[in-house]
Order: sequence, then structure tokens, then C-alpha cells
Amino acid sequence: MGDLSYNLITPVKNEEHHLRKLADCVIRQSLLPQVWVIVDDASTDRTPAIIEGLAHSHKWIHAIRRRDEKERNFGTHFAELVRLGFETCSELSEDVRCLIKVDADVRFHSATFRVLCETMDERTDIAIASPRLMTMREEIDPEELLSPAALLSNPRRVIRSDKGRTNEPTDGIRVYRKDFLDRIGGFPITDASSDIVLAKAVTHGYSVTFVDNVWGCLTRQSGTTLKSDYRRGKLKGYRQYIAHYHPLLVMASIIWDIFHRPAWAFGGLVGYVGSSVTRKRRIDDPDVIRYYRRDRFRKVFEFARPWVRR
Repeated sequence: MGDLSYNLITPVKNEEHHLRKLADCVIRQSLLPQVWVIVDDASTDRTPAIIEGLAHSHKWIHAIRRRDEKERNFGTHFAELVRLGFETCSELSEDVRCLIKVDADVRFHSATFRVLCETMDERTDIAIASPRLMTMREEIDPEELLSPAALLSNPRRVIRSDKGRTNEPTDGIRVYRKDFLDRIGGFPITDASSDIVLAKAVTHGYSVTFVDNVWGCLTRQSGTTLKSDYRRGKLKGYRQYIAHYHPLLVMASIIWDIFHRPAWAFGGLVGYVGSSVTRKRRIDDPDVIRYYRRDRFRKVFEFARPWVRR
């Protein structure tokens, strides 16, 4: 077995209801991070006190407190938090193979990070990987995720999941190969940063993938309402526009969402068309344009071809 070392970051804002349970998952890992940097984005609840307590009890946990009370969004501002976390990790512990970003509302079993790092060690072609995620109706014992089949077959417990999903890794937990991020100049500070970094990976000759034998779950109930689905779909449509997604890819995404999460589909249509009409500023990066206008479109078409012929 090679180098399984990794650093971990979590950007948070007002996460007092989720952070302790996330910390339980991290502390119980069979392979601990060298450092875990929690970036607090000017929280106004008990989040700072929780982070302080964790850092006091575990010397490998570190806190960064941003006091500028910008309105949090999932564009450039959030990308700044992620990059700040990764850069701080490198200052504290530079000699690692992987960097992992995990959100506060994600739960995972005790072998998760070990399996992710083993996958990155075994497959040197992978730049970005993630477990599959399911959205739960309630908190669960994370060790139940060691046997996900029972959960996935119970709609009373699972709202939706990544089962059968074949496109890019999810953003709730992502493991990045550090050499790859160094090669592209660090995590990009831009809108649609998670889309941009995926495009960069593929156009630089790397693979991006799910790790099929690892499952995590989301427990944030506010993320399952019609209003929040519409809002997330609208953001998705905006990100697709500025990242130069091929229009047929956008259409396919909306059709898929119609059958799985209709409010998300409507939001995606509004976000994409609205951004086009108002001529939002698009990302001017040849790698990104080539990937979403050509490479990704070709990949999806090849995947769908057997069903089209039927």
C-alpha cells in the first residue's frame, strides 16, 4: 500500500445542528487526516464555540474564522472559502497525497476516507473522486452505510440517491489529487468552481469518478423542499450557462430532472434561460469551453446511443 495521507477541509456557516455529527464521523475514521481545517464564514450561532472545542480536544483540527459578514453564496465567495481551506492545509501539512472537501451535512461510515484514499493510490489516473450520496429523511447511524442496499430499498427513509448516476462526482464529499490542484494553480476562485475543476481534470488527461463501493448520506432537511429545489435548480442552470454547457446537454439535464425532481427542472430552465437573456458573464477558459461544448457532450451521446437505437 502506498501513500494514503490526506488533509481535510470543511467550509461552514451557522452549522451548529450539523457540525458535531460531522465531527463524530471524522473522528471515528479508521484513517485520520493529517489536519482538518474548518473554515468558519462569520457564523452567528454556536458554530465557533463548537469548532473551538474540537480544536482544543484534537490537535489535528484547526479553525479559521472569517469575520467579514458577506452574504454567503455558492459562487465565487464559496470558492474562496474552499481555496483558503486547502491553502491553510498546505501550510500546516504539505506532504500529503490527497485533499478532501466535505460539507457539514454529510454523514459517512468509519472506513470512508480510507477507501477513497486507497482508490486514489491504486488508480493514479484519477484526479477527483467521490462516494455516492443518498438524501435521508432523518439522521441515521453512519455505520448503516456499510450496507447501503437496505437503505436504498426503503423509500420511507431515502428521498433520493445517486444510484445509477454516471456523470461527474458529487460535491458533498470530494477527494482531489493534490498534484492535480497544484498543476492547475490551486482550487479556482470563480462561479461554478466545482464544474470548472472537473473540466480542468478531464482536459489535462485525468479521470473523474464515483467510488461505487462507498456511500454517504445528506441529512439537511431544508434541502428537500420545493422552494429549495427550485433555488438549487436555478443555480444549476446559471452554472451551466456560464460554463458553456452544450444546449442539448442542458435540455437532457432538464428532462431528467422533470421525472426525478420537477421543481429543480423548472429552476434549471429559469436559471439557464434567464442567464442567457441577461447575458451573464461567461467563463473565458479554453479548457472549460472545450469540455462542456464538445467532450462532455460526446461522452453523454455515446452513453445514450444504445437506448436511442432501441
